[in-house]
Parts: sequence; structure tokens; C-alpha cells
Amino acid sequence: MAERGAVGTFAEPGDAARAARRLRERGFALRAAMPAPFPDVVAALGRPRSPIQYITFPGAVVGT
Repeated sequence: MAERGAVGTFAEPGDAARAARRLRERGFALRAAMPAPFPDVVAALGRPRSPIQYITFPGAVVGT
């Protein structure tokens, strides 16, 4: 069965964070796409930050 969902766009990260918190309180599962990891939105999603930053930084320093 296909997943059902909705899309929302926000001009300000704070508005997106408030909406995410309210939706999570009501039991919705969330995903987000954003141009930068806005701390308020990341916290509102309730997921830990990706460990990819620890992998990419050494690669950027060493270079290939």
C-alpha cells in the first residue's frame, strides 16, 4: 500500500519547527528537506543528527 502524506512549505525555520512539533504530538511520522540543517527543525523532527558529518569532514581534510 502506498504511503499517504502532505507537503508543507515554510518561509521561516521557526514556523516549520512549530508545525513539526504539533504534528509529532498528534502521532504523525515526519520527513523534511531543507537547504541547511536548521537546529530548531532538526530538534522538532525528533531524530538524531546524521553521522555523515563525521565521515565527510576527514575526507575533505585528506582529499582524494
